[in-house]
Amino acid sequence: MGFGAGGSLFCQSKAFICESFIIVECGLMGEIAIAATERIIRKGSGLRVSESASKALAEFLEEEGVRISQQAALFAKHAKRKTITSEDIKLALKR
Repeated sequence: MGFGAGGSLFCQSKAFICESFIIVECGLMGEIAIAATERIIRKGSGLRVSESASKALAEFLEEEGVRISQQAALFAKHAKRKTITSEDIKLALKR
């Protein structure tokens, strides 16, 4: 994945058709890039990383991120705010 002329985002991966939709695989799984999780694992271990390991970490991080965000949203709503703040996230992380 990278940026093309004019700053547009492009993906240099494979595309395939699935039930009338064109699916483009860009190394993203949900919201978290596989390459980012690969770098995190390499940084923490100094070892080579399989694609399945990167995908597993991405899946876990996304699930945890959603859980933390939902808890933080409750804190924001309780405070009668429509914006989640860093303090809401920090409180959610303590739970």
